[in-house]
Amino acid sequence: MYLQSFFVLTLCASAAFCDVRTGKISNAFALAGICTGLCLSLSGTVPAAAGDAVLPAPPASLAALAPGTHILSLTGLPGSILGAGIPLLFGFPLFHIRALGAGDVKLLMAVGSIIGSNAILPFLMACIVCGAAIALPILIAGRDRKARFHFSIPILMAAMLYAGGLIH
Repeated sequence: MYLQSFFVLTLCASAAFCDVRTGKISNAFALAGICTGLCLSLSGTVPAAAGDAVLPAPPASLAALAPGTHILSLTGLPGSILGAGIPLLFGFPLFHIRALGAGDVKLLMAVGSIIGSNAILPFLMACIVCGAAIALPILIAGRDRKARFHFSIPILMAAMLYAGGLIH
């Protein structure tokens, strides 16, 4: 959990900084996040998807031959892939109607790859709540509705909630 939190916070903070500064989220952030999530899933750090069959532990003789080494585990791979696919499923229609940018969808896919399928839906809900908390006062104040809204900021806020243990 701590390793995932570190990577999610680092990824989201870097992407938010880049988004606010340049107005775009680089594809490098999405690629790095998805690769990190897949590597973490192979190391057994990303939880398996709900309902997945857990592979049996390696025989004790293999562990005795290579003490202190990790054997690659495929149990977390479906959770990581589903974690990246769920934001794509929800984000693509929002991108299509121009409610969300492509960089935001790719960033959410990268986060989903890191935290897995079990935590991505609560994470997405936290993003929506944080985005509403930012946008509502702006709308009430009567600011320009065409003003640019960087959704990477609510994603970063949700990442902070995840790292703090408030999202499971």
